[in-house]
Amino acid sequence: MIAYVGLTVACVVLGLRLGMGVTSPTTAVTVAAIAWVVPMSLVPYLVSADRRNRAEYAAILEAAGFPRSTGPSGRPRYLPPHSQ
Repeated sequence: MIAYVGLTVACVVLGLRLGMGVTSPTTAVTVAAIAWVVPMSLVPYLVSADRRNRAEYAAILEAAGFPRSTGPSGRPRYLPPHSQ
């Protein structure tokens, strides 16, 4: 999440710097918009890849005998076999 905010700020700065330079404001906005849209279009893919990896590793841990439990923060934890 922080990376997305940082990328947005970086694109705004890029647009402002280009707009204050020798390029036209339209070109500056276009370049900044493209620099923002391209990485943001990868977000749905990255989220699905993260979910797929978590599910895969959860299945591996459960098959190895590590029972799933919920930690104090609400996140899933996998305890060693034969533990409480």
